[in-house]
Amino acid sequence: MKLDLHTHTYYSDGSLSVGGNVLKAGECGLDGVAITDHNTIVGWEELDETEYPIMTIKGVEISTQFKEDSVHILGYYLNDGGDYSLLDSLLKQRYEEEMRRLRMIISKLEYMDIILTEEEVIEEAEREVTRRHIAQTIFKKYPKLGLSAEEIFQRYVGSDSPAYVPRFYFPTDVVIDVLHDSHCLAILAHPLFIRKFDFREMKDLGIDGMEGIYPYRHCSFDISPVMEFCDSTGLMVTGGSDYHGPHSRTHMGESYIEEERAKIFLKKISY
Repeated sequence: MKLDLHTHTYYSDGSLSVGGNVLKAGECGLDGVAITDHNTIVGWEELDETEYPIMTIKGVEISTQFKEDSVHILGYYLNDGGDYSLLDSLLKQRYEEEMRRLRMIISKLEYMDIILTEEEVIEEAEREVTRRHIAQTIFKKYPKLGLSAEEIFQRYVGSDSPAYVPRFYFPTDVVIDVLHDSHCLAILAHPLFIRKFDFREMKDLGIDGMEGIYPYRHCSFDISPVMEFCDSTGLMVTGGSDYHGPHSRTHMGESYIEEERAKIFLKKISY
């Protein structure tokens, strides 16, 4: 039993469809895969309407903030027939805040003779709009600037630039509570990426588990502190590839939970 509980589709910043991710997971010998797009559950409708040859799990990865650090929380629906409209409302509110931020950045760019429309940036991003997408839109529209996309990012929308606008985040504890109220597990994603506080503090916020198995290979992190903490406190250990498609820096089938940890997870979500 092998489950990849962290993958992204083109509904956020991945390149494949929901079905494409499921097909890839099957080709890699996995028994199940979770669709955990960033800050959206649009793909859940496809999971409801389509039968797939392997297990498919409704998930989401939500960007939050705790102690001035970016914290990603993975949510997994419990399959208990419970109402998750509160989660849907929270994500729609977050999207509206992102659009408000985009409009503010576009307004500031006008003072520097960079004219963009919301539609141009959204087309570049497809859904999850980031400053990288804004920089890429400028790069394509203004080749006469003679700047790379990275140089444009730093000059126009970087943290110290004139057009910078801080991103909107819900507090981590609020998101955890909404997930629980929406019949979902709340799991701390890639805890070793946290820098401004000890990841162990998340337990006091009511987290259900942590992503202990993750492709940290490019960072040379030691995962044993996460595994030991979870096992000693009764928190679940989940894991996944953080797959974003064929051009992803991570690969489907390289990180997953199996055997007893997979059974514990499936029992929790009534699969």
